[in-house]
Amino acid sequence: MKLSLVIVSWNVRDLLGQAIASVLQNPPQAEYEIIVVDNASGDGSADMVAEKFPQVKLIRSPQNVGFAAGNNLGFAAAAGEYLLCLNPDTEMPGGTLDFIIAAFDRDARLGALGVRLLNSDGTLQLSCKSFPAADTILYNAWGLDVLFPRSRIFGKYNMTWFKHDREIEVDQPMGAALGLRRSALEQTGVYDERFFMYFDEVDLCYRLKQAGWRIKFFPQVWVTHHWAQSTRQALWKMNKQWYISFKKYLQKNKHYPGWLAGLLLSSMLWLKPLLIVLLMGGLIFLVKRSGF
Repeated sequence: MKLSLVIVSWNVRDLLGQAIASVLQNPPQAEYEIIVVDNASGDGSADMVAEKFPQVKLIRSPQNVGFAAGNNLGFAAAAGEYLLCLNPDTEMPGGTLDFIIAAFDRDARLGALGVRLLNSDGTLQLSCKSFPAADTILYNAWGLDVLFPRSRIFGKYNMTWFKHDREIEVDQPMGAALGLRRSALEQTGVYDERFFMYFDEVDLCYRLKQAGWRIKFFPQVWVTHHWAQSTRQALWKMNKQWYISFKKYLQKNKHYPGWLAGLLLSSMLWLKPLLIVLLMGGLIFLVKRSGF
């Protein structure tokens, strides 16, 4: 089998059904399978999959084990030479899956890939990033990436300088539609389950790069991503989890001591909002002073 699509889902029944249907309507020519890992949803998602899509391989997790562990459950059940981690709030257009398979077939050292992600309205969504480090975190915290989005220095982390208009080697495609080569994972290991959610794909891509595998972004095809439909159900908890996972990543892969990782992340959380408030206050003061 060429391709296994793994969808980890939590409480997004309607969007999950839409995601599965879009794949079935636009399948690749090669043999493939869809695996859904339901993370103990309370909205009947698993029953919906079993009833409407009997051809889908369904794994019912008795508890919410998170994104990393959920994907690993799917990987263990997968038979594909290539894997595609797909968010449940995505839609698959025609041609994308064939392109992904062909890209892996062409390049034996391609360990992971990403494609363009589009918002619901068809506008471009952030589709790839650089690995975070102390300098890029501070540039982000100081708002320099916003002030100078075309700078390859200040815009390095979110790759705001990149127009998503050409093939390019990247550090990390976004996890909403992340293609992976099974043999690469057999060498580097699968997702680190200490990351409940967030930065699990960053950590995985970092290990792939360290092992010498190529990671590329392809603009020729796309996936529509309806963005954070699961996480917005528990927004405060997810924001906290983002902080925990980011700190864990910095300590694991950058070998930053806990206090330094915490300080850098705290600067992202409070420094940028403070700078925005000060800037807005300054503008209001100037407007009032000028008599407008």
